[in-house]
Amino acid sequence: MKLNARIIFIISVLVICVIAINLAVYFQITEKSNNEQENMETVVDTNMLKENFNNIFQNQFNDQGNKVDITKIDAEKAIVDTSYKNQETIPNFYALNINIPYLNIDNSEAQKINEEINSLFYNKVSDILSNRSQYTIYNVVYQAYINDNILSLIIHATLKEGNNPQRVIIRTYNYNLSSNSNMGINEILEYRKISKEYTQKKINETIQSASENANKYQKLGYSMHLRNINDSIYLVDNTTVYFLGENKAFYILYPYGNLSYTSEVDILVI
Repeated sequence: MKLNARIIFIISVLVICVIAINLAVYFQITEKSNNEQENMETVVDTNMLKENFNNIFQNQFNDQGNKVDITKIDAEKAIVDTSYKNQETIPNFYALNINIPYLNIDNSEAQKINEEINSLFYNKVSDILSNRSQYTIYNVVYQAYINDNILSLIIHATLKEGNNPQRVIIRTYNYNLSSNSNMGINEILEYRKISKEYTQKKINETIQSASENANKYQKLGYSMHLRNINDSIYLVDNTTVYFLGENKAFYILYPYGNLSYTSEVDILVI
């Protein structure tokens, strides 16, 4: 009986150890999965959203059913509306397809954003109309969303001047409608409950992949924008172009045409 009891005891200890090991592995895998997919239930298919990025621009405001109490400049218009529109083509001079938005919000911070938008996009239209020394193609489109109390506006421009390569220029604005203030990337991450460490990891993966592709195509003779994966522009805190899209999808963008003649854009969606 003593021998049987000892065997039963040993078997029981082994079973408990196996269960404990399995539970430890399970919780480790679960924790890792949770950390790597923080709040990912808000996004259905990030790869699809990335591939469909250029199709989101409808020059519209999508409140997604969110109702906010905000004082408008024009009560009859949407919170984001078109301030200037121009679809005009004059052969040998220019081709324009311009839709410039503005924040229809009666607040000094919102007006600063409107002034910046005009400076970046409308002033270029004025230059094109007054200076016809080279054939120019200029397109400006936008899209705006509200997620809870956060208004996100993204403006996308393509510019082709003479023989210069085409540029893609992108600006984004994320505006807290409750506090009437701009939101930094860390505030957006906190809202989405995404860690900075996870975000940095995904940025690094995106840029590494883009860098490898650029190097590969350059060797084949294509003109490519080469990435320096160690550049500080890829740090989370230095990232400036980002927005919340439909269903809280968080877009991080690196539009190199903002500073140089290229249409390349690296896109990450979380």
